[in-house]
Amino acid sequence: MRHMKSTGFMRRIFISNALQKEFAHKNALSLCEQTFNDAPYCETYYPIFLDLCLITWF
Repeated sequence: MRHMKSTGFMRRIFISNALQKEFAHKNALSLCEQTFNDAPYCETYYPIFLDLCLITWF
């Protein structure tokens, strides 16, 4: 029984992390667009914005 509870807990953590990453991804894209307003720059600097979003909000 204890094993069942722990797997449910882990599943909730996984789902929560997935939602946080999705949220950070969208924020990183919009931040990038607002900052550069230019697609090539966004592709280059997107990983930096994503890291900032993940660090800042989570």
